[in-house]
Amino acid sequence: MQMKYIYLVIRVHHKDDTDTIIKRLEKASDVFHRDYELRINDSPEEARASIADYRDKEYVLTAIGGDGSINNLLNAMVGSRSILAFLPFGTGNDFYRGCVEE
Repeated sequence: MQMKYIYLVIRVHHKDDTDTIIKRLEKASDVFHRDYELRINDSPEEARASIADYRDKEYVLTAIGGDGSINNLLNAMVGSRSILAFLPFGTGNDFYRGCVEE
């Protein structure tokens, strides 16, 4: 069984890029035949609260953003059965750089 992808986008962080991000996520998900859901949130608090809907099942919860978005998602996932994924879309992306640099 294929896992469902939950994409968490915080509109206020991406402002004018939100529509572009959504289109790219939809296109990539269609290409890879992913079962997915987009959660567009208007604040980090709303995004954190929306994660509660996914705590009891196995999903790939994906933060679209920078270090703050990733940290927010990771802290909200503690104790869940889901997998953390992220797409770096922040200004510094220190977490991402730390994952890929040797």
